[in-house]
Amino acid sequence: MSHYTEIVGVYHADGTLLGELRYVWGKLRGTTHCSLCDITHAGIRQKEAFRSFMDSSGVPLKMLHLNERDEAQRAASDGNTPCVLGLGPSGWEILLTTEQLRACQKSVEAFRVALKPFLTKQGV
Repeated sequence: MSHYTEIVGVYHADGTLLGELRYVWGKLRGTTHCSLCDITHAGIRQKEAFRSFMDSSGVPLKMLHLNERDEAQRAASDGNTPCVLGLGPSGWEILLTTEQLRACQKSVEAFRVALKPFLTKQGV
């Protein structure tokens, strides 16, 4: 396992107003879903438990929408979102897949446990 200097969660939605509206409309219709959104948000607000986890993770951890990724993050995650990426010695790689995020069943604690091996390697 590599040493990760940064960890990024990638939502399966654009962060623009239109992108957010498209996501909400798709979610209401049952045509769009983002298991990472389910973990990090309750309705339109970020979960307090998730905010606390981010503050205490010990590794630079941020969340991005599809349109906010840089070229390298896009190359690592296109067609595989939502996901969690880690920046290691050889570039960005997927740490948690869509299926692993879905298995967290909206739980911040389950997400923390799934991500823990990658944080532990950092000495956190």
